[in-house]
Amino acid sequence: MRRMRTGADYREADIGGRRVSIRMRKLAGTVILLVFIIVYSLLAMAVAMVLQVRANKIAEVAYYVVAGLAWLPPAMWIIWWMQKPDRPVQ
Repeated sequence: MRRMRTGADYREADIGGRRVSIRMRKLAGTVILLVFIIVYSLLAMAVAMVLQVRANKIAEVAYYVVAGLAWLPPAMWIIWWMQKPDRPVQ
């Protein structure tokens, strides 16, 4: 018969020598993700203005496709980190 695992049965993740629970990772990850998206979008718009991508329609479409997809890998990594389950206590 298997017993139910409680919060005490799980060891929290170590970050910088400190243990962080999944709840705190989700809170921190949400804040980090929001800040990242805001900063990234402002930078992408500034780069578009500096490069003057409106001068050429093909360059404009290519830039916005690349810039529109480039934020996904960092965001996916943050979400993956947030969702990692706490490791069971050995």
